[in-house]
Amino acid sequence: AEPDGYTLAWTSSGYPALPVLTKGVDFDILKDFAPISLVAQGRMVVMGSLKAPFKTASELVAYMKANPGKVNLATGSAGAAVLQAQWFMFRSGAKLELIRYAGGVQAAQAVMSGDADIMIQVIGPAKTAAEAGKVRILGFTGTRRVDALPNVPAFSESGVPELRELANAGFGIFWFGLLAPVGMPRQAQGVIVEQTLEVARDLDFARQLQNLDMSPVGSRPEAFAQQIAKEAETWRSIGGAAGITPQ
Repeated sequence: AEPDGYTLAWTSSGYPALPVLTKGVDFDILKDFAPISLVAQGRMVVMGSLKAPFKTASELVAYMKANPGKVNLATGSAGAAVLQAQWFMFRSGAKLELIRYAGGVQAAQAVMSGDADIMIQVIGPAKTAAEAGKVRILGFTGTRRVDALPNVPAFSESGVPELRELANAGFGIFWFGLLAPVGMPRQAQGVIVEQTLEVARDLDFARQLQNLDMSPVGSRPEAFAQQIAKEAETWRSIGGAAGITPQ
């Protein structure tokens, strides 16, 4: 698209993982698009089967270390969820069996039925399933509890160094943001950035995001570019260590 300010890309946290997961990506994610703003973000939970012998994230890590390879983690067949699962396994210091399902819905159903032990899931579906008595939420991946899950401890509260490191490193974050074609006139980019930041500050927008268990961010282009680059390097490192090849 022409860099005239009329065409933008609405992107997500899967964007920095594209070169690791997707074969034939014919553009440079760091050079061929101009970051505008990280608009909103949220964090995930670790959801567990009711049949599993652990009730919290700290109990999960202890069980994994005592029983290497006996805990399985359900994930969709592609996307950043696969890398999140690998990240959790590497940083927790314990071996997991990774089971890929056709999609996130099927992975969640496997945890509900007890065919899989755990899943890294967004808050909304996990909360609904827990309230229906189908799963147990073991922990929130952030550094502090959230209002939507007041009784679920954050990873930073677990007393487990590996989980605290994951929380501080940004594990379990998902986000949405705006990109523009590289080469946009500075004036046009400035207008779009300021308008985006104004939306991010809007209280009604914040309330709508809260219903989705997300919060507004409204970062500047420089900060968004740095986050994309940092996450791209994280996924490259994890993908290489896990032997993941682009599909």
